[in-house]
Amino acid sequence: MKGPGILLILTLVAAWSSTSFARLGEGPDALRQRYGDPLSSGTVGAFTQSVYQKSGFSISVFYQDGVSVLETFSGRLQQADARKLVASVAGTSALVRPAQCDENVIRKAAGITCKDEVFWTWNGPAGPMSAAFNPVECSLSFFSQPPVYLTIHEALANAPL
Repeated sequence: MKGPGILLILTLVAAWSSTSFARLGEGPDALRQRYGDPLSSGTVGAFTQSVYQKSGFSISVFYQDGVSVLETFSGRLQQADARKLVASVAGTSALVRPAQCDENVIRKAAGITCKDEVFWTWNGPAGPMSAAFNPVECSLSFFSQPPVYLTIHEALANAPL
């Protein structure tokens, strides 16, 4: 990778370093400090969704009972860049695939199946964490519980336009 690609990765890693990356389990005030005021907020099923814009990315955060349970970063991500970002956020390059039952839940939620769809898991300070790279949307989602990921995607699919 040359030129703009390297610059993009360096910018993303800096933007998502441990001091600026929104951690799951935080409330809207903490995310507001990180990303500024949300561009929009609304209810999707049993979740509250807020959308932010930072560093050229659309950041969609889903809250349940006042704390974030899913964070999705949408932009021009490629799989290799997404893996580097996940390793940076996880603080380790020892990322593994989720258990098959969890991966099946994530695949069902994402609604796509292709060779470039990738999932990672690692042990975070508060327990197991997962990330899903969606090559169709060029997005990267962070979450701790695959069933919550599925429930949010089902709520989005059933939400009125």
